[in-house]
Amino acid sequence: HALDLAVATMGYPGSLAVGRRSVGLGPDNVWTVQLFSNQGSAILLFDFAAGRRVERFEWSGPGYDVLLELPERCQWARRGEAVAEWPSSEFTGSSDFFVNYGFLDEYYHFIKAVIGQERHPRTDFLYAFDFMTLVKTILDCPSGEIREVPSPLARNKETGGDRIEPLEIRSSSTPELPVVYIMQ
Repeated sequence: HALDLAVATMGYPGSLAVGRRSVGLGPDNVWTVQLFSNQGSAILLFDFAAGRRVERFEWSGPGYDVLLELPERCQWARRGEAVAEWPSSEFTGSSDFFVNYGFLDEYYHFIKAVIGQERHPRTDFLYAFDFMTLVKTILDCPSGEIREVPSPLARNKETGGDRIEPLEIRSSSTPELPVVYIMQ
């Protein structure tokens, strides 16, 4: 989800860098992924060898930056304004990891969509292909290298344009914030 949020906020990356290693036995369990787009950059840190599950994500663009330390903390900062912060437990009323991480709500939404009580997500196979190309580029990138990311293939089916028209989400109380695009 953090990769999706970074792409939605800063745009599809044109290049990336990966650092990974194995701590202890088994596969690579410490990853740092850097993404670079024309509209921002992101650093995604996953450390599953730490004393706790460490997932820290930061991305920034013109006049804003975002910090996620899942599952507990999210910060959004805009130039010249106080940092907005949202602790998960404040919304959920729980300190349970899986409740605060969002898995529980995702499962409920999925079940309700399957039985017809909620809207099914819009399926966009072209975006899915682009996203999986990005994931494959991350997985194939040797540690310590920078790689170009293949250009997105997604096209607007109705207009033949270069990109799919995303669903725009904007808070009416903060019209100057960068727009978050949901491409599902």
